[in-house]
Amino acid sequence: MDNSKNKRGWRINIAIGYLFKEYLVHRMPIIETLKYVAYLHGIEFSISINYQFENGSEKSNGDLICLRSTSNTMISSREFRQLFDLLLASRSLNFSGVEIGTQYQKLVEKMPFPKKSYRFLNYPWTEILNDGKRVAVVPYSEIQEELKLDEDTLLKLHRDLYPPPTGH
Repeated sequence: MDNSKNKRGWRINIAIGYLFKEYLVHRMPIIETLKYVAYLHGIEFSISINYQFENGSEKSNGDLICLRSTSNTMISSREFRQLFDLLLASRSLNFSGVEIGTQYQKLVEKMPFPKKSYRFLNYPWTEILNDGKRVAVVPYSEIQEELKLDEDTLLKLHRDLYPPPTGH
């Protein structure tokens, strides 16, 4: 695609809700999918784990992935939404117990882009940004660690989902 379609920047926020804590096992595959799409298409992103969403008096926790185009973005917002629908929103992958959707554009416009964000450079390097300014350039594997659940949490989650068989 020709970058001329992206002269006007775009932002899309993706909200991910987990119906029960047991469904958190889907967190990493969903986030990894979105990170790879960002990498492949030159999209800047910020990920907020356990973000508190507010809808009037109602509050809920989930994950918020904020995406925005850059001068290197190789996809329009419309093409991204089509790709998102194919990959995640249409449930082509089986993430039962997880709600995934984009925020209304009105809400996106009122919400500032998070201070900390990431921009992929040539593999394996990733740029860490704070308020749009470069803070550091690190290998991709270092930002992976920021999003991983600790091993104890994963083991407990696994035990809760798959209890050991009891003797007969």
